[in-house]
Amino acid sequence: MAQATPRASEPSTAATLSGDAVAQRNLDTTTPLKHQLADLYKLVDSIKICMMTTRRPDGHLVSRPMAVRKRIGTDMWCVVNRRVQCLWALVMCIAKCELKVTITTYRFITNNQSHKLEELRFDPHVNLSFYKEATGEWVSISGTAEVKQDRSLVDALWGPDMKAWFNDLGDGIHTGDPDDPRVTVAQVKAFSAYYYVQDRSKPAVLYELAKSTLTGEAPELGKVRLIDEEKVEVARKLESSA
Repeated sequence: MAQATPRASEPSTAATLSGDAVAQRNLDTTTPLKHQLADLYKLVDSIKICMMTTRRPDGHLVSRPMAVRKRIGTDMWCVVNRRVQCLWALVMCIAKCELKVTITTYRFITNNQSHKLEELRFDPHVNLSFYKEATGEWVSISGTAEVKQDRSLVDALWGPDMKAWFNDLGDGIHTGDPDDPRVTVAQVKAFSAYYYVQDRSKPAVLYELAKSTLTGEAPELGKVRLIDEEKVEVARKLESSA
């Protein structure tokens, strides 16, 4: 059977990374998709703080640190109508609908008086980048954001640590509590992820870097993975047929 030619707007993984020798050397194309997703979720959950990049109306990009309050993925359990139910039922429901599939959804608490809300209204496309200094592992997630004023979502995500970010204005309304009208949920639906996992010891990595310096060859450091929309679609179809 002839291999399908990738669409011009969606280059293959190999084509995307062909100009980067290090990324190409470390590109992982053998790990099953379910394990790639599990490693992605594990890495993101261990970092928690990301840099969210948005586009200003003048076209410039800006980034700021944001704490992920909740991640909803296909490995998670969620609360629906105050009962704990398996998210598998939700996945099966989505599989029967013509909805755009996502890798996972990230929810943040934010102040609706900040500039980022104006930027999200201008262009909802965002990037979430995570970096783990201890290992050098990183994640880059592309997705779209939407702003939600749902108070039940705010209550579910709120914690005592959030109050410091919403000062009490002394008017009895803007109190810095979860019912403060400034408190808003920003929800990012991720459609692709590019990440690196460190599966080698530190001495092995240092050896590879030193060898690369001497030989000029690209070092073998870990695993670079690209989970694009096509892979997520494959995963969804596998789940729906299971």
